[in-house]
Amino acid sequence: MITNAIERCTIAAEDVHSIADFKAWTRNDVGLVLRHACLACGHGRITSAGVSMDHIVLVDYPIEHLRAIENSAGGIDTPLMRRWLATHRPVYFETRAPWPDIDATWLAKFAKHDLRNAVADAMFDEKNSVGTYFSFHRLPDIDPQGLDATLRYLTPVLHAALVRAIADSDKQWFVASQSLSSLTEKEREIAEWIGKGKSNAEIAALVGASESTVKHHLSRIMDKMGCSNRAGVAVFASKWFASPLSLGTKVL
Repeated sequence: MITNAIERCTIAAEDVHSIADFKAWTRNDVGLVLRHACLACGHGRITSAGVSMDHIVLVDYPIEHLRAIENSAGGIDTPLMRRWLATHRPVYFETRAPWPDIDATWLAKFAKHDLRNAVADAMFDEKNSVGTYFSFHRLPDIDPQGLDATLRYLTPVLHAALVRAIADSDKQWFVASQSLSSLTEKEREIAEWIGKGKSNAEIAALVGASESTVKHHLSRIMDKMGCSNRAGVAVFASKWFASPLSLGTKVL
């Protein structure tokens, strides 16, 4: 049964070409194999100093947890990733049976966001200097022997699918950056507030301008972004502007 599900999952992965495709595939096809409830993925460049994380993809995973475990340098500090880096083997973690050396503060945050029954794995592509990381949570149970066998086949498929999806996202970002570069500093500020759901009146108070001035800026923003209405600006800005993490890693 599991073998058939993995085969179907592998075939379905061939149709993953975007972040939206990747999220749907991990929910529907990978979900049938691992039966997880949420997933956090990392994509980064392998350098002489380690891995530089440039993208994080969340699938039904609480962004609040990532904010909670950011370290002072703005990086994501997780013992699951550290253990994988030390062993290069799948990592299993159950909240009810934590590792003896686990940090109590981290564990409290992990439990608060209900990230129980976790399995994490990663893959380094040394030839192309790309690394990916996958952290699955809320599995119904943890069976290391069975999961080892499953991930041996599944992780390379996850890696290839995520790399394709990130490549597509980067192409979209390049196109979007052309529009962003045409905005003035004030226009960008107003667009960011629109992306955060602020009304024209609220933005006027925040930027110290009249509401009519904000409307004038909005008209110019729509022209430069190629958006036909305010809702289009909000979607564009929320997708392409500042990362919710202080390091600036793109969260998709």
